[in-house]
Amino acid sequence: MGATTCTACPAYSTAPPERSAATAYMCIAGSSGLNGGPTCNLCVEGKHQANIGSEVCDDCVAGKWLADSGSADSADCIGGGRGNYSIQAGAISEDTCDVCASGKYLDLEGNDAESDCDHCPAKFGNNPAASTARSDCKCNSGSLGLDGGLCTQCLAGKYKIASGDAECTNCPAGKYSRAVGATSDVCQAFLVLSCPANASASRVPGARLAV
Repeated sequence: MGATTCTACPAYSTAPPERSAATAYMCIAGSSGLNGGPTCNLCVEGKHQANIGSEVCDDCVAGKWLADSGSADSADCIGGGRGNYSIQAGAISEDTCDVCASGKYLDLEGNDAESDCDHCPAKFGNNPAASTARSDCKCNSGSLGLDGGLCTQCLAGKYKIASGDAECTNCPAGKYSRAVGATSDVCQAFLVLSCPANASASRVPGARLAV
């Protein structure tokens, strides 16, 4: 008998030893196609496939992405960063991610829904979009509290210009303000009123009678 000539399997395929039929080859992990051909193709970007044989490449789940082709492991899919999320399956880059809006934060990776973003706890606080930690939530001007905590408005007679965890500033001596949550120095000087001789007056709110 003549010598047997082995024929190479098509690209991205393999076959068990001593198989005689061309239909015996199977697509390798990281590719897809029917057993026996005619061809096997690498999984495209954003997809993966872990088995040998007639398999279909699967999308990376929403919240993850994959920039390379031929992946044989779902672990190759990379989770989107903190502060963002993606609802798109089979993504090929982090450009498909949307950021959590101002007033929200997200400290985990690989998120697949806007609802994964957590609200800042502060009633009178805020933070920039794409925030990655609760401590990014800061009290607005006109309110006070620790970063990441609850905020309360400055009381009358106080004001706060900048955001953050600073205290509210008292009106200086001789001045007052009725504004609650003041974001600027709205303190006013007391009025000093003098009564004519042999006259009396009711107390005027915000005024100080001369003696």
